[in-house]
Amino acid sequence: MEKPENTVQSPVPNTSDEGAEFGLRFNGRISYICRLIALVIGIVVVATAVLGRLDYTFAFIGLATAVALLALAGLQEHHDEQQRR
Repeated sequence: MEKPENTVQSPVPNTSDEGAEFGLRFNGRISYICRLIALVIGIVVVATAVLGRLDYTFAFIGLATAVALLALAGLQEHHDEQQRR
């Protein structure tokens, strides 16, 4: 008895820049979300300071997270600019 031949066809390689363009759009969205979350964290920290309920430990953690998110968004945008060139 002979083994059946492999009838599974290999996928056609993507020769267009569709995948690269999708990656750039996705990275742009991630950068936008990081900046938006950093803005919300900053607003919450300022609002709690104004209300007089500021816990310095959580405020420091929140501001450090916001700065990290902004740095991540900036690095991602820089990477996207290098990819477009």
